[in-house]
Parts: sequence; structure tokens; C-alpha cells
Amino acid sequence: MNKRISFKTLVMVGGATLFLVWLSWGFISTETFITSDTGLRRLQVQSLIANRWQTFAINYPARIVDPEFRFVPYYNTYRIFRGDVFVNISPWFPLLVSWLVAWLGPAGLPIVPALGGIFSALAVFQLARLARLPQAHIAFWATIFATPVLFYSLTLWDHTLAVALAMWGVVGAAKGLLHRSWLSAALGGLALGLGL
Repeated sequence: MNKRISFKTLVMVGGATLFLVWLSWGFISTETFITSDTGLRRLQVQSLIANRWQTFAINYPARIVDPEFRFVPYYNTYRIFRGDVFVNISPWFPLLVSWLVAWLGPAGLPIVPALGGIFSALAVFQLARLARLPQAHIAFWATIFATPVLFYSLTLWDHTLAVALAMWGVVGAAKGLLHRSWLSAALGGLALGLGL
């Protein structure tokens, strides 16, 4: 198997990355979120930046009129701890996005979900190559356009990042078995753990 990355592969990945970031920006830039989960992630990003990354607590501007937190609109995904509101979803994705938003402004919002989609597709492409399947490039495109990876690459959700890590975990395990490499297997396990 050729270990070098071909020009065709570079063009494929570069073109898909630009396309997914552009398409994702079209959906995310309106900041109209189709679910409360994505809206809460945006709120986490804003709060992290506003609080200068000192806390994962989210700002609750109605605290003055609702000091007992009886009308918090974050459905049932929040908890109160020492008078602060925390969202019961992972803070790591919003943390990554917040660094990009602080650096690039709102244009940083679509980068992590889109790159998660690209890295998911790259993992499937790598698995197809490991299996010596002909036309492994088709597996890359099918992952992006024939699975939910496309939808999740367009929204402010951490799904594509988790899928990418899980898929790279499978790649590591497969390489570990095929090449009897404990390092590949260990890196695969690390990716699986981070994905969880």
C-alpha cells in the first residue's frame, strides 16, 4: 500500500473541507438554531468567552427577576451549583469552538463541526484503504453525503467530532491488528476514550 498522500487525495480533502465549512457557515451564521441543544452550545461558547474561560457556568441574565431559578428556560439540561447555572452536556466541544470564535469571530462557529465531518470521512477512507477496497475515495464522499455526518457537520453539535474520534479509534485498532502495532492500537484506544 502506498504510504504517500496523493495529489488527488489532497484535492479531495481540501475541496470537501472548503465546501463543508462554507455550507456549515450558511446554516450556522444565522444563529437560528433548530434545537435547544445547539442553541445551548452557542450559549456555552458565548459564556466561556465572556467569562474569559474562568468557568464553565453559563450566564443567566434573568437571575435578578428569578433568583430561585424557577423559570430557567434551558429545559432539563441544566443544574445549579453554588448559585451558577451549568449545562449538563459536555463542555469540551464549546471550549474548542470558543477559542476559534474568540480568534475569528462568528466565522469560527462552523469550523469544528465541519472538520469533525471531514475527519470522520477520512477515517472511513483510511479503513477502505486498509481493507484494500477499490475506489476508497467513494467511501470518503459517501460518508459525507450519504450519512448523517452531513447534517451534523452543518450544526453546532459535537456529534461529528465524537464520530471522528470513534472512527479513528477503529482505524487504530485495525492497524494494530493488521500490522501488529501496539502503538496504533494504543492511539486507537486513546481516540475512542476521547470520543466518549
